[in-house]
Amino acid sequence: MKKKCFLLLTFVSIFTFIILMNLEQPISIQQQVITAQLLEDTKGTYNDRSLILSPTGISNANTLQEILGGTLRITDDRSYGVLKLPEGSSVIDVYKEHPEYASYFEIDYLVQTEEVETSTPNYTITDPSYLIQNEYSYMNVGDAWNQTKGLGITVAIIDTGIDTDHSEFTGKISEESYNASDDLVGIEYIEDEYGHGTAVAGAIAASFDGVGVIGVAPEVTLLVIKCDVDATGSFLASSDLVFGIYYAIEKGADVINMSFGITNNNPFADALQLAVDSDIIPIAAAGNFATSALTYPAADENAIGVGALAMNSFELAAYSNYGENVKLVAPGTVYTTQMGGGYEYATGTSFSSPIVSGAVALYLSLNGTTEYEYMDDLLEASSADLGTLGADWYYGFGALDIDALVCQEKGTVTFDYLTSELDPTTHVFVVGRALQEFPEPERSMVVYDGWYFDIQTTNEIDYYVDYFTNDITIYASWVNEDEGIPYQYSYLPDGTIQIDSYYGKMRYLVIPDEIEGVPVTSIGMRAFYNNQKLRQITLPANLVTIHEAAFQNVTRLLEIEIPATVTTIDPYAFAGDYRLGSVIIPSDSQLETIGENAFWQDVNLIRFDIPEYTSSLDGSAFYGCISIREFSVDSNNAYFDSVDGVIYNEARTIVVANPAALTADYTILPTVTEVGPFAFAFTKRASITLPEGLLSISSQAFIYASRLSSITIPDSLQSIGYAAFANTTSLYSVDFGASSTLQNIGDFAFYRAQNLQTITIPASVSSIGSYVFSSAFSL
Repeated sequence: MKKKCFLLLTFVSIFTFIILMNLEQPISIQQQVITAQLLEDTKGTYNDRSLILSPTGISNANTLQEILGGTLRITDDRSYGVLKLPEGSSVIDVYKEHPEYASYFEIDYLVQTEEVETSTPNYTITDPSYLIQNEYSYMNVGDAWNQTKGLGITVAIIDTGIDTDHSEFTGKISEESYNASDDLVGIEYIEDEYGHGTAVAGAIAASFDGVGVIGVAPEVTLLVIKCDVDATGSFLASSDLVFGIYYAIEKGADVINMSFGITNNNPFADALQLAVDSDIIPIAAAGNFATSALTYPAADENAIGVGALAMNSFELAAYSNYGENVKLVAPGTVYTTQMGGGYEYATGTSFSSPIVSGAVALYLSLNGTTEYEYMDDLLEASSADLGTLGADWYYGFGALDIDALVCQEKGTVTFDYLTSELDPTTHVFVVGRALQEFPEPERSMVVYDGWYFDIQTTNEIDYYVDYFTNDITIYASWVNEDEGIPYQYSYLPDGTIQIDSYYGKMRYLVIPDEIEGVPVTSIGMRAFYNNQKLRQITLPANLVTIHEAAFQNVTRLLEIEIPATVTTIDPYAFAGDYRLGSVIIPSDSQLETIGENAFWQDVNLIRFDIPEYTSSLDGSAFYGCISIREFSVDSNNAYFDSVDGVIYNEARTIVVANPAALTADYTILPTVTEVGPFAFAFTKRASITLPEGLLSISSQAFIYASRLSSITIPDSLQSIGYAAFANTTSLYSVDFGASSTLQNIGDFAFYRAQNLQTITIPASVSSIGSYVFSSAFSL
């Protein structure tokens, strides 16, 4: 049976200027139009029978009800209203039949809680500090401990040793534990002198005994492998660690935990290959440098790299590595064992890794020896999707879910390619959970066109939404690609090629590096504009320029990697790609210019890295990117820097702030003289302190800062730009000093600041624009 589960996307309901007969005229600021097509594409993410009234819509509510029918519900103060559509009418019908009414409504989106669904355990926990082990709220242990606590499984910990006298480890340390630096076997040779190994061991195996804390797998055996470190905690020799892996293999460990990493080479490859060939599961910390630079062993194909979630959150920790270092994420802050018999908080991917090691041990204790490839698939299938739909650059498969891994029913999906050229393949799934990846097969003469429930390929699977309840076979669809090269292209003055349009049928497109032996260096204006089919695009290796609107409204695109050779991303290049969650920019990127509105309304983009050579950028590039939690600027960039995720240019103008930051308040640096256009657009910060010396607040600088409740304007400020505080719906207080020198207030400056009740205009003001307080209903 085909079932649906809702994956919840967040969109911004913003509309264009429209004049309606007999209805009050709404006012426009740069806005995205919600269309019937967009609603068709995002079915399942909103209530199909309910429309939220905009403030203008509320003022025309009775007229709208007469036209559309249905039932009105409006609060007593008329600040919020909803129109429930009549039976037989839907939101899509309204937008198809009455697009002129769009500005009077906002879409009533479904809301997802920021928690993994959990189940209640049927056992009693008496360890007193379990109550402050908040990490367990983010790994969903569920009923796993009622079925197993890891008995019979050996976890090798290659680390700084262990506090052998700590009560949490009584009877758990293998007599075959090993000092890899001194080549000595025995518990007497593994005493921890630094503390890291003891903390890691506690996260895995602290006893379930009514004392202290609990590890994820409290009944496993620990094969402790000690390696020497210096005073800073750096291991003195990578060879010790490699010997440690080989020793763990020799002694028959089931899991190897490796809470360490190295970036300049991979000395672990051969040992890890032998480990997986021996049906041992290697787990590794992703690293703590907030980079996608390959970190080993986590990035090795034979290790499960684990990134870190921030404390008490399902967001990626600011320090966590990502990219190919991460296959899944787990809590990065734990309350765990401390050298000397005590307990402490510890933070880092070093502690995400042992959480996953413990979870894998729980699974193995119930299911026995498991091949690495199957365990890799199982962790993918059981993880709770975070970030971009499906596996992504920052979260990998998503968050560890122990209950799904250990307890929930599993099944097998068979991929039938409907061709003798390819043998069927299988993948494990967790019942009721959508798959995060599907095979993308290739054949020589035809093009893969998606997976279907039926052999006739009429009922297509909705990726990341549809899920399976029983073992199932699904079928690949193939279409004939047009003969020849499916591009229109032209020659540039330097003799290289520009792609001007694409008329092929590919969903998973690799744009060629060369056409007829000539390098492709440019993607032309609107070359892929509004392509609704493309799901994945690989750009040419020698690409230099991505022109205006080149990939605008490619709405199924989830991720894009920008080649290091690209120097220019023009305006609107990736605008409206509302599923786009990851823009991968390599560390050696030559990118110089990011044009205006380049990623406009990409509402799922969660992070952006500014490389070394970028010199041209303004806040409009990320207008409407409401999910961005972090901007990072390369330390060698001479034009911009980042302070607490806010980007400043060399003139100390604020360029852009991460809109999804939940920090309660932010104080702008005292050297700043200008808040640039769109700088704090859509910010979730509740309070922002402006510095004395500030001269200008530019156009739309705080537009849609929906949580901003008050703002104090420094006396030095001279101008407030166009729509600077438009749609600040929580703003109730704007305070000017007695010595204010403010001269100009631009058009729409406080448009729809609907909670603003009173404002005193300074005597110095000589110019007030049009519609400054329009729709500020409480003023």
